[in-house]
Amino acid sequence: MPKALSPTLKGRRVIVVGGGLAGLVAARDLIARGAGVQLLEARSRLGGRVWSVSDREFSDAPIEIGGEFIDGNQDAIRELCREFKLTLQPVLKEGFGLALDANGRVQVFNSLRTIWSDFKQTVATEAEAFRKVDCDWNSTIAQTLGRHSLQSLLAARGASREVVAMAQGLRGFYLADPDQLSALVGIEQALQPKDPGHMSVSRIKGGNDRLVQALAKQPKLTIALKSIVHTIEHDDREVRVIVADGSKRGAMLKADYLVVTAPATVSRTWEFAPALPTTLRRAWQALQGGPATKAHVRFDTHWWRKHGRPRAFGSNLDTGAVWETAGTGPASLTLLAGGRASAGLLGLLEEGGPQRVVRRLSWLGEPGEARDFRSMSWELDPFARGGYAAFGPEFRPEWRSELSRAVGRIAFAGEHTSREWQGYMNGAVESGHRAAREIEMMQLMELPSAPA
Repeated sequence: MPKALSPTLKGRRVIVVGGGLAGLVAARDLIARGAGVQLLEARSRLGGRVWSVSDREFSDAPIEIGGEFIDGNQDAIRELCREFKLTLQPVLKEGFGLALDANGRVQVFNSLRTIWSDFKQTVATEAEAFRKVDCDWNSTIAQTLGRHSLQSLLAARGASREVVAMAQGLRGFYLADPDQLSALVGIEQALQPKDPGHMSVSRIKGGNDRLVQALAKQPKLTIALKSIVHTIEHDDREVRVIVADGSKRGAMLKADYLVVTAPATVSRTWEFAPALPTTLRRAWQALQGGPATKAHVRFDTHWWRKHGRPRAFGSNLDTGAVWETAGTGPASLTLLAGGRASAGLLGLLEEGGPQRVVRRLSWLGEPGEARDFRSMSWELDPFARGGYAAFGPEFRPEWRSELSRAVGRIAFAGEHTSREWQGYMNGAVESGHRAAREIEMMQLMELPSAPA
């Protein structure tokens, strides 16, 4: 349990929809405040897009099918790991290099630094303007910039072929190609003190789902798996969640409050009565789930290792970003193909299997024989419909705040609602904390009516 909190929600019932990190953290915080919590998860497992698979035939340690890395400055998830005494393993200490096809052949760069500097210089005017309004997505400058794609901005500013190729390679980071990514997202990244290849990253020893398991073991939490929500009714007294049970109407669950942590791509398919505000519905419709295929390939030897070269690379190739699988014993590589590269990687697998994919990695060295292979395409998961949220030019920047704004007795959480850590496990954790605080304030502000 978290630190002792005042029982501000004693006697209150809360339903949490979604058993990923956001939902589990919200449930834990709500229980600590005295609430009775029922958590509904559509899958037959908890964790959502955090999924560690123990497969001894493939590896002597769990492999991460979903969320993997924890950055050095992601305090919320690191604090949880400390509370549960989970060990963080630093990985990929050399950072990420680049493998770019900018002119018909693959060029390998041990660092992003030079090309990233060129990128920042290319968008310097826009970045400085955005910085001067405190990076506010509700500002006129943000609204002006957000109408354009990153690709159109780079073309207008005469970006070099290498910068354009690097921007395409960022689809492994944002899960969207430059023509489908808001220029505002790229500008915001350009304001960061370090390039995205020089991050201090870790993973949880024994698998990231150890955090999921720890959160799920909290007392007084009722968990219902295979609970597929399709309708949410709400008024000023209660919320009613209708879950498919084979009948025409479905099973109805009632509570005082509700926390929705499902991705926007999923929650926008539900019926809300009364309907949610128009701005939120428009934001959900405009927000896309970034296509993401993550694959693990096992070999007999570490054939890609070369002295003085990093063991991880971003790339604009169809194979996506590639890194030496972290925290496992056997020689293996992990690939993450985002945006259009997800379909490209799936196509390679369908055409020639894992070895066809491996041959595309010859820029790393003389490829070895693929001995085993595991993959997951998150856009094909009906309860995720993408790896994480991708903000495109059709998403109006002023809608960003709508994603996290409560409606009546309903609070919203999930990585897509995080302002600072969207797309990260840390963003999911932070949003779960926030949603629990919002429910608490809703209760505290249910003031008795003044006497007539």
